Amino acid sequence: MPPKNDPFLRSIETISLDRRRKLRYEHSRRNLPPNTGRYNIVCPFCFEEFNPEYVFFRATYHDNSKDDMRLQVDSLLESFWKNIDETRAVELLEPILNPNSNNYRNGKIYDGQVLKGLIQPNGTQTYDRICPRCHNKLPVSAGHSPSNIVSVIGGTAAGKTVFITILLHYLTNKTGPNFDFCPIEMLMGQSQEFTQKYLAIKNKGHRATPKEYIYPQIFDIKFPNDSLTICMYDFPGEAVSSADYIKRMARHLHKTSAILLLADPTNIASVTANLGTETDEDEEDEGVVRVSAYDVITGLINFVPQIFGNGKKTSVPTAIVYTKSDLLEALTTDPTSGVSATSRILQDFEHRGFLDLDEVSAVNSDVLRFVQTHDRRVETAAKNNFLNYNFFAVSSLGYPTEDTLVRNVISPKRVDEPFLWLLYQLGFISGRRIL
Repeated sequence: MPPKNDPFLRSIETISLDRRRKLRYEHSRRNLPPNTGRYNIVCPFCFEEFNPEYVFFRATYHDNSKDDMRLQVDSLLESFWKNIDETRAVELLEPILNPNSNNYRNGKIYDGQVLKGLIQPNGTQTYDRICPRCHNKLPVSAGHSPSNIVSVIGGTAAGKTVFITILLHYLTNKTGPNFDFCPIEMLMGQSQEFTQKYLAIKNKGHRATPKEYIYPQIFDIKFPNDSLTICMYDFPGEAVSSADYIKRMARHLHKTSAILLLADPTNIASVTANLGTETDEDEEDEGVVRVSAYDVITGLINFVPQIFGNGKKTSVPTAIVYTKSDLLEALTTDPTSGVSATSRILQDFEHRGFLDLDEVSAVNSDVLRFVQTHDRRVETAAKNNFLNYNFFAVSSLGYPTEDTLVRNVISPKRVDEPFLWLLYQLGFISGRRIL
C-alpha cells in the first residue's frame, strides 16, 4: 500500500480537483465578461439567473410625502407568495430601488466587482438586495460565490427534516473543522431555527413534514480561498408525482446542482417483515403516504423533464441515501438479509481533510448488496437514469427514535458522507484512494 503522503497520489488529487474547479467556475460565470471577479446569481426563490449588476434594492425607509418613496404593495412579491399560500396577508413595504435607473447610477456601492449597496434619496445606504424578478431577499454572498441548489427529496417519514437539521449541526461542529471550512447562515435567524430544531429532535423526536412549501435552508461554506452558497430544499417525495405541486412549490428541481435522495428502508415490505414492525397508526390517521426510493426516482423522471430530458440519463450528481441505518442491525441475524454484522451500513466513519474514495466505494457496495436483496427496482432505476450516483446509508440519530428519547443523546452515523461526496463532485473538496 503506498504511503498516505505519496507525491504521485497528491499530484493526481490536485489535477482532478483543479479540473473540477475549472468546470464549476466556467459554468457559474457564463454570460459574464471575462475576469470580472463575480458570479451569476441564481435566486433561491424563483430560480431566475442573472448578472449581479442587475439586482434591485429594498429601501430601508419610506417617505409618504413623496410618491416614489411611499409604503406600497409589492405586486411581484405578493404574486409570488400568493401562488404558494393563498391565505397570505398583503403587506405594505418600503419601495423598490432600481440601481440602473438614472436616479441611482452614481450611487452604486461595490464590494470588489459585485454591486452590494446603493445610496438612497435621503443620503443613507441600503444593502438589502432583492431579486429583480420576484423581489425576494437575496443571500449576502450572492454574486461572490457560485450558487448550488441541493434538492433533498424523499417520502414522508424518510427523515429529511431530521437529516438536514443534524447535517447542518454536524457540518458546523465536526465536519467543518475537519475540512477547514465554516458554514455561515445567509438568511438571518436560520442558526437559531436550526438550534431549536436540533433540541426539539433530541428531546421530543420528530413527526413527518406536511406537503407544503418549505423555506430553503441557505448557507455559505467558507473555505480559506474559496466559498460556495448552498440552497437546500426539503421536498416531500410523494409530491414528486404532482405536476401542480412542482410548478408551484418545487421549481428548484429544474435548477438543481445536486440531489440527496433519501429513502426509508422500513418502507420495503421484506425489511418490515424481518424487523417485525407495522405501519404507525398515527401516520395512517394523518394520511401519511409512504413511498419508496423507486417511486421517487420514477416520479422525477416523469415530472421533471429538465433533469431527465429526451429519455437521457441525468448528469446531476445524485446521492441515494438510506436513512435509519441503525434499524438494520436487527437484520444481521439472517444471513440472507443482505446486511452482515461487519457491514459498513452499521459503522460510523470520519473523513478528514479529503473524501476517502475507497470508503465511499465500499459503502456503495454494501448498500447495493442490501438493495439487491430487498428492492432490485431501485438499482435498475438508478443505473438506467443517472450517470453519476452513489448509494449511502446514514443514521441521523444513531438509535431508534424511542431509544434517543430515553438516552437524551444523538450519535449520528455517516450523516455528512453523502454531502461530502456531493461537494467532491462539485469540485470543492478533494478525494483520494488510499488502498
